[in-house]
Amino acid sequence: MIEHIGSTSVAGLGAKPILDIMVGVSDLEEVNQFIIPLEKMGYEHVVHMEFPNRGFFRKGV
Repeated sequence: MIEHIGSTSVAGLGAKPILDIMVGVSDLEEVNQFIIPLEKMGYEHVVHMEFPNRGFFRKGV
């Protein structure tokens, strides 16, 4: 499942020029195969200690 999220997903709402998407997976192990390829494209894989079942990739500041 891929969802467009964040302020750019709301019509008429002012937003930064950043597109946020969310991809759902059945098992977090599925994500492991994408970490290195996405890092090679400049994305950073981030996992929060407070939410160990959640993670995200970000690019830039």
